Amino acid sequence: MMAAVPRVLLIEDDPSVREAVQDFLEVAGIAAVAAADGATGIQLYEEHRDSIEVVLLDYRMTGLSGGETMAILRQLEPGLRIIMTSGYRLDQLPGEVQPDYILHKPYHFTTLIAAVERFLH
Repeated sequence: MMAAVPRVLLIEDDPSVREAVQDFLEVAGIAAVAAADGATGIQLYEEHRDSIEVVLLDYRMTGLSGGETMAILRQLEPGLRIIMTSGYRLDQLPGEVQPDYILHKPYHFTTLIAAVERFLH
């Protein structure tokens, strides 16, 4: 059987969170590709650009931060839908580039899926 075309790009540096979120998406029938850091996430976006509809992006990561990664992704595709996840209480991110939605950790499975489905075409 051929793998589903990814519709979500998940960029999360915590391996346990990354694996759990990818599993949650799969259970909900949403194909995803995952990266452990911003640089890899940008590379995966470029590889799957035609199918990625939503990016789930952690705010605090080693290497490129979530904000830096988001700015680069928006340069590549200004209309790209980005959901920023954070364990920190954020109503708005510093800087000019803003995500479409901020999902606060810890979040429930149903909240995650509802946020992602909100931006899928």
